[in-house]
Amino acid sequence: MLQRSALLLFALLALLADSLPAADLTRVGVLGNSGESAESLATFPGETAAGIGPVLDDDRTLWERGGLGQLNRYALDGRLLASFELPAISDHNDLMTRAGEWLVLRLRGAIYVLPLAAQSGAQPELLLQNVDVLSFGSCDGRVAVYQKNENTVAWLDTATGKTTPIATPEFSVQSLFVEADGTVDVFGEGQVQAWKDARPVAGFPKEFRGERPQKFGRYWYSHGWHGTIHRLNEQFEPDPGVVLGGASGSFIGYLPQSVDVTNGRGLVHVQGNVFAVSGKNGVVQLLEWNADELRFAVVRRLGALAGLSGLAIDAAGAIWTPRGSIRWHDSCEMPFTLGDREPDILAQPVVLGGRTLCVLKKHYNY
Repeated sequence: MLQRSALLLFALLALLADSLPAADLTRVGVLGNSGESAESLATFPGETAAGIGPVLDDDRTLWERGGLGQLNRYALDGRLLASFELPAISDHNDLMTRAGEWLVLRLRGAIYVLPLAAQSGAQPELLLQNVDVLSFGSCDGRVAVYQKNENTVAWLDTATGKTTPIATPEFSVQSLFVEADGTVDVFGEGQVQAWKDARPVAGFPKEFRGERPQKFGRYWYSHGWHGTIHRLNEQFEPDPGVVLGGASGSFIGYLPQSVDVTNGRGLVHVQGNVFAVSGKNGVVQLLEWNADELRFAVVRRLGALAGLSGLAIDAAGAIWTPRGSIRWHDSCEMPFTLGDREPDILAQPVVLGGRTLCVLKKHYNY
């Protein structure tokens, strides 16, 4: 049950069953899965899968993969509005972006398209194969793709499937971004190059470190491990640098990090000072930008709590999971508090005296 969908309060009550008088267990609410109940309750069926980058549509709803083989559409309050069947395939470069009124998805080397107006249950259409990298962003209904076997960055027309060459980069391409004016930024091997109208842009290459970069307004954002988000200026210089998470020498200082991010899969500007980010488990979280402190704060969690390896509750009503902790009376879309930094729990946690949490865990394999 915990592997497939909701973290339910009756499951938590079951942990205490041995110490309670005999009684029927009653479901009284949901924690960890946004959407409250019934059809609006967010679920991740099947295996867990990384996010592919949240997309915002004109109705201000968010789209993101929710478990291997499913695409979810959420209201900003966390309700599940619709779900769609995806091919049950995945790799590290999976990505989703928007091109006009279409969603464009790269799933394990293949490009699929799905209209934003699709009804719940619809399936995306296969458009192109043998694609190693898909761009964030689009221009005039086209996205950029990189095909390693041809060593070519090209435009892909999402209406026809036709490709038009842009450049032949002299380095291994890891990420692409299409700016509003049609400039294509190509990232890889510690640098960024740019092309406009299939011609190199003056002033490049520039040094760049980070993953899955995207530009919003005058700033670039990129991701790293430990839930790290970096903000850079248009010259790819730190401005101020780390704005969420950060560890392993990322910077001198401390910012809260979220295990639901771990390694960000994409960012989208929602409105005003609100952004949305997705992470390695497919959960979408709303971020609020603090202009005074130059950092993000996680303010809402959209999605499900799946794939748990352990669960515990202490005497104060704190519920502990490998993703952090929540409180008994929290609402279902409440972000998890810090807890441990992405623990790999190997056995059921034990609470001693109601106040001491004991777990068998590891952080890394060697």
